Amino acid sequence: MRLASFISYALHPVLMPSVGILILFNSGMYGTQLPEEFKRFVYLLVILCTVILPLTILPVLILAKNIHSITLNERRERLIPLLFTALCFYFAYHLVARFSPIRVLNHFLLACSVSVVVLLLITSFWKISIHMMGMGGICALIGALSLAFRIDMTLYLALAILATGAVASSRLKLNAHLPTQLTAGFLTGFVITGTILFRTLH
Repeated sequence: MRLASFISYALHPVLMPSVGILILFNSGMYGTQLPEEFKRFVYLLVILCTVILPLTILPVLILAKNIHSITLNERRERLIPLLFTALCFYFAYHLVARFSPIRVLNHFLLACSVSVVVLLLITSFWKISIHMMGMGGICALIGALSLAFRIDMTLYLALAILATGAVASSRLKLNAHLPTQLTAGFLTGFVITGTILFRTLH
């Protein structure tokens, strides 16, 4: 149970945009071409908008008794945090897109924003796995980079598949989701991110 909780926190969905940017900058396509100052700027901005800000609202909501815990196990408790997260993710996309000439970077952040909005809509009537949606987006990013630029992303893909399996197992172990909710989450994240990036790269 402790291992499952650790995996759920270590691979938390708010970390996935930052993980995606890390993969993108180290994919062999952009890493050597971009100034270090630009990469640091993007890292800091994405971490601030997609990790720090979304997490800061949780203690506030707990104090206001809108949610009972940071795990957000109840479907209805996820709605306000997801709405705030969607705004933060879009803010990150908007700011980065103003300065970044890299379309795949901009559209990956757009895909993250769209995914959270779709997640919010689905969560209004059904509990879907946020963790697996994040993993689906990462797998789609790796696949898109590999196909579009003919980059060998085998190691990244293997690690992503292992991480996806670990996340799915941990969520089942914690009784956080049903298998259908996990599958739906992964496919939703994969399809949204894959579709947006495919249109960008082709």
